[in-house]
Amino acid sequence: MMPGSRTSVSVPHTGCVRPTYFGSCVTSTNNWAEELRAALHLVYHHRKAGTLTQVEKTAFLVRFDALLEAGLISNPTRKQVLKQRGWVKQFPGRNLALPCQKHRDKVLCFLNQNVVPFGNNQAERDIRVVYVKRKISGSFCSDRRTDPAGLQSRSARRSWPL
Repeated sequence: MMPGSRTSVSVPHTGCVRPTYFGSCVTSTNNWAEELRAALHLVYHHRKAGTLTQVEKTAFLVRFDALLEAGLISNPTRKQVLKQRGWVKQFPGRNLALPCQKHRDKVLCFLNQNVVPFGNNQAERDIRVVYVKRKISGSFCSDRRTDPAGLQSRSARRSWPL
């Protein structure tokens, strides 16, 4: 994988981490992100095939924590610049490792529950229909539809007879 290329990997049920760009974190000093991505995919495929044992699961959890620690060590916190307001922009690797560490149980919930998918592609496909409908109609607000001016402008756009 080329450094800086974006490999979108969805992490289940974590709004703070999804989509996770492991590729933007991979550099010569940040190979922990690539190892983390590979470890997640490996344990996912073992879980999907039903061959994941409790020993392998425990070993993965230890490796997951170690890789996140390596990510935090290789991406130290940037300091506040004097007379600069607002938050300090952090390294992409740190922005990946901190939420994964903070929401570890949510990130790894696919290991313990069969109904939780590894990624959220299906959820995004399910929502897309509603999103497109909302985008076409303007909104789902009923009070706007009763507004005569709004109805006239919409009907003029769509060539509806009044």
